[in-house]
Amino acid sequence: ALRAEGLLDANGSRPLPAVPLRVALITSTGTAAHADVTAELAGSGLAFSVWLLDVRTQGADAAAQVVAALGRVSDAVRTATRAVDAVLLVRGGGATTDLAVFDDEALARAVAATPVPVLTGIGHETDRSVADEVAHTALKTPTAAAGVLVHRVRTYLTRLDQAWDATRRAALATTAEAERRLGLRTNRIARGVDRTLRSHGGRLDQAQGRAPRGAARALQRADRDQVGQAARARAHEP
Repeated sequence: ALRAEGLLDANGSRPLPAVPLRVALITSTGTAAHADVTAELAGSGLAFSVWLLDVRTQGADAAAQVVAALGRVSDAVRTATRAVDAVLLVRGGGATTDLAVFDDEALARAVAATPVPVLTGIGHETDRSVADEVAHTALKTPTAAAGVLVHRVRTYLTRLDQAWDATRRAALATTAEAERRLGLRTNRIARGVDRTLRSHGGRLDQAQGRAPRGAARALQRADRDQVGQAARARAHEP
């Protein structure tokens, strides 16, 4: 029935953010599953924020409690009253009858309808439930389910560091090339200024050489004029 309605892939189509730090954890408080997940997230050193929804994970009313918890997450996301990147629905190992709650059809439909990815970690390695079939990602254990989120965040941070390092190297290379070109231009300008100064210096030397000669000729002409004027003046004396 779930396959016919397209519900097996419904939650799987929800995009898992690159940095899923805001986690809704649906499990039974105080159990090994609860301890394993919190230890994995806390031990990562990453800034995970965990919204714990305490439910029974076996027994007559367990399925209804899980459905209600998933409903709370869905309402919070749709009304934007609480941000959630992913849901961890986890339970430790047990007898097949203990895990029967996760084969409940209403629970499976609630998982499929959740607007954010639901990651399951139910039972042991060999256990497989209907909830696993409709979940975004089914992991073998609660620790593995939490580990997927840790790995995803670390992968993002690694890529961010690599991108930053590549950007820094490119910036340094660009700066070095700009400095090289500036150095070449500075050298060309310095050589041009030097040639200009030498050219003007030579012209100044030539002008300085001509100035005394010109002054001497001018004085000679002035002397001749003065002598001539004096001679003409004496020629008119009585």
